[in-house]
Amino acid sequence: MPLLSEALRESEAQLAAVVADRERLERQFYQAQKMETVGQLAGGIAHDFNNILTAIVGFGTLVAEQVSENEAASRNALEILAAANRASALTRQLLAFGRRQVLHPTRINLNDTVHSLAGMLRQLIGENIDLRIICQPDLPPIRADLSQLESALVNLVVNARDAMPRGGRLTMETADVTLGDDYCTSHVGVRPGRYARLS
Repeated sequence: MPLLSEALRESEAQLAAVVADRERLERQFYQAQKMETVGQLAGGIAHDFNNILTAIVGFGTLVAEQVSENEAASRNALEILAAANRASALTRQLLAFGRRQVLHPTRINLNDTVHSLAGMLRQLIGENIDLRIICQPDLPPIRADLSQLESALVNLVVNARDAMPRGGRLTMETADVTLGDDYCTSHVGVRPGRYARLS
């Protein structure tokens, strides 16, 4: 009888583990479905919004050309165009999130990308967080999809902001690094060579 009781306990434990695994997988599946739905919604909205932005940029360019002699009006028109271009960058991120945008890896200057997003990133984090940007000069170009890179930067900064509810300092730094065999052995999929690092 003791052997039978022990076997029953083991069977019950195994069954409980199987049930727990199944429940965990079901939760992950439902979460993945929800994310897919959110992605489709974001992609659809971003696609429509991008069409509106195209018209804004087009007419804004015409206005800027027509009022070029009026300094104040020309400055206002250029501000409208700059805002529309920032909104367009956000739209690209939403399209990438919604998987409605095909990835286009190109040669990118990482320093330029970081600096171009600095204004928007400072607005995202608020006044109680000090954003420091340190870029290594003459950084070699990287090959990446600009929208995905911008989206990753925004996500990292938002996560950092949420981790500092009382404020603090956020430092973004670029560097030229060479990864050797030792590093690559402990990081699957990484090949030895020269890389641009964003930290």
